[in-house]
Amino acid sequence: MAGLLTLLTVTWIDRSDPAPSPSPSPNPPLEDSTSVQINPKRRERPGLPAAPQRGTPQQGNVRPGAVRQLQVCPPTQHPLTALMAHQGRDFTRSAYPTFWFYVPYTPDQISNMEFILLNERETQTIWRAQVRSPHTPGVLSVSLPLDPQYGLSQGPNYRWYFMLDCAQVQTEEPDLVVDGWIQRIAPEFDPGQFSYDAIDDLAHRY
Repeated sequence: MAGLLTLLTVTWIDRSDPAPSPSPSPNPPLEDSTSVQINPKRRERPGLPAAPQRGTPQQGNVRPGAVRQLQVCPPTQHPLTALMAHQGRDFTRSAYPTFWFYVPYTPDQISNMEFILLNERETQTIWRAQVRSPHTPGVLSVSLPLDPQYGLSQGPNYRWYFMLDCAQVQTEEPDLVVDGWIQRIAPEFDPGQFSYDAIDDLAHRY
């Protein structure tokens, strides 16, 4: 968790506006992902079953590629980042999890942000929504709506994307993309396995 605390501290301190950033608001989600390192070798708590052997795919991009960013988006000290485990253990026990992102841009530098949640094969869109820009560079959250049609089922993997455009004229491809996976598992598993829930808890604390 030390890595997460460090990243959260850095993202909140490194802002163009010295005024304190408002706490994240429940925005309509946009997709993208960035990661925080969580030790996968930690001991399981006694008396609780381990997480499933088949975890989430060890794929995804916690930070975007640099080609379009260098061409369109202004340079920043820290890149767009998704806060997640990204080690094949991207679990949650919530049907309506929260996704956290570090956005290094001000509203006037962003023309559009969007979050997309898909099924594992990326053949069905579960939820797609525009995300409001933060008032200052910093951490923002995207939560699934509390509606059964958008809730995660236990077992299957889900794919998500967070996309950001800096250019006023949008093209077919977004300027920046982060992406990752999430899987809902039963609450009786070791609570330490729920990386998304741990990140959400720490983000609310700090």
